[in-house]
Amino acid sequence: QLMAGEDVTTVAQDLATKVPDLIAGLSSPDAAVVEDSAKGLFLAMATLPGAGSARSAAMRVVQNAIVSHGGLKPLCALVAPNGEISDKARAFCCGAIGMLGFQHPELASRLAETGAVDLLVWQLKSADPDVLEKTLGALRNIADASDNTHTAVLSSPLMRLNHVVSSETVSDAIRVKSLGVLHALACNDENHPMLLAAKCPEILARTMTKYGAALQQKSHASDPTGIKQSIATRSMMALACLVGREERSPLLVVDNNLVAALLRTLKCAIEGKPVGEIYFSVTSVALALNFLSCGSDNAKLLLGEGGAIELLATVLEEGDTEATVQALGALWALAFASSNANRINQSPSLLAKIKALAGEGVSERTKRQATGALMCLGAVKPVRLDNDGHGSHCSGHIMISYNWCHQDLMKQVHAALKAAGLPVWMDIEQMSGSTLEAMASAVEGAAVVIMACSSKYKQSANCRLEAEFAMREKKNIVPVMVEDGYRPDGWLGMIIGTKLYFDFTDPSSFTNVFEGLLKETCTHVKGQHHEPSAVAAASGARAASPLPASPLPGAARPLSATTAFSPPQPSLAPEVRAEIKAEI
Repeated sequence: QLMAGEDVTTVAQDLATKVPDLIAGLSSPDAAVVEDSAKGLFLAMATLPGAGSARSAAMRVVQNAIVSHGGLKPLCALVAPNGEISDKARAFCCGAIGMLGFQHPELASRLAETGAVDLLVWQLKSADPDVLEKTLGALRNIADASDNTHTAVLSSPLMRLNHVVSSETVSDAIRVKSLGVLHALACNDENHPMLLAAKCPEILARTMTKYGAALQQKSHASDPTGIKQSIATRSMMALACLVGREERSPLLVVDNNLVAALLRTLKCAIEGKPVGEIYFSVTSVALALNFLSCGSDNAKLLLGEGGAIELLATVLEEGDTEATVQALGALWALAFASSNANRINQSPSLLAKIKALAGEGVSERTKRQATGALMCLGAVKPVRLDNDGHGSHCSGHIMISYNWCHQDLMKQVHAALKAAGLPVWMDIEQMSGSTLEAMASAVEGAAVVIMACSSKYKQSANCRLEAEFAMREKKNIVPVMVEDGYRPDGWLGMIIGTKLYFDFTDPSSFTNVFEGLLKETCTHVKGQHHEPSAVAAASGARAASPLPASPLPGAARPLSATTAFSPPQPSLAPEVRAEIKAEI
């Protein structure tokens, strides 16, 4: 039918009429019929041609037909540990289950909820290459479709995936499928701690190095199918997601070759062309580019010079909602480099598109990313709001700048400052587009900005916007450390410099550290008088608690961008401590 020129959707509708007979064949006592039926269900989805929305729409027709006719239950029964079928039939059943989740978030989530993913994970023990390849492909499809499936997918030992990727005995076809699973998991920030702990970046870096030659070329006689290029590109994109935001990761050298390979992949995704044998989605490549754009300033410059801005502009015109969000995030991060900001500002059509996406009628995420990019470009003026986000502007307050993942700790600091009678501005809800604009006004009116330093803070475009605006406005900056062992580097290290910092990484020392922070902020907020009892009450401690005789844990310490943290300060004499307490 396809060769005769029929539309792919029409072919999918015809295939859907065959689904009931194929499902019935799964229950046949004849092993050959079972195998052919499983193969038919797999091929009915896997062989639909094309890429993008047209293929997804055609695929939905067949996927929904299989589910509505009860096909999932017999497929799962056949691949259960007690299922007695041939390896070939098992492979096709696994493949069919995986194709049900392909680009179908609702069905993928259902596969995780009903235990189908757990059955797939169990298949990873198989020694049969075909079962292993189709199982890994199935897990990739499901993990790529919905983040809700990742907990189930991660029940598989990551060391098994690492072994498959690095093994010399497995085929490249199996290797690229395993990399697909790792890449899908790496696209989700919440999975990073587990992936980092399992040494996945090191495995990906070695694989990218091994297949690096294929990364730099479109085709080669030694790679006729393009699978080596697929492996190299998968490794690069997964690695970019995991370590691309680091200032200078030894595992990912960002140079002209890597930038060219990534942008070539984005161009292929936009045009619906494969890289090697893989059709990458625009969203997945834009996400990898977004991660890399949040890294070093050198990466920003190379991406800008390599043509990233022009390709991202195309994504804004042609991409779906999620691709647009990722493209805006990348543009926002790139705009911190002045040369990139100039490129964007000199493109009236791109600037107009970003402004349109910051308006009404778009998703909240889209509006927020677009507004952030415009603020970084200097195209949005501050909205003057008070501490509660309404009415007139309040000046002379304390602003708390922090990353969302440390909100619980900073809310304690916020409550303690308020209890001490100080005016405080803190965004309690994740900033929308309009609130993001108000942030600039909050910085302008602040007497002091408390900056909660962590690796997440440094990697956030929103936090960088706040920090650099505070620096540009010559605000008093008081850094607090909220991540154990983190040492500010890159742009954050330059802003913090040698300022005294307050270490809140030890919960047991909160009261003592807060007293030091309060004294420091009071020097910048005039006309304020505070009682130690209010501080203790706000921080959950008794007012009568004596200060420790040992050095204060996490007391203010000098911070250098070029040297290691200084050791704790020597113990204060009792009379000096009493004087400080009285002044507070």
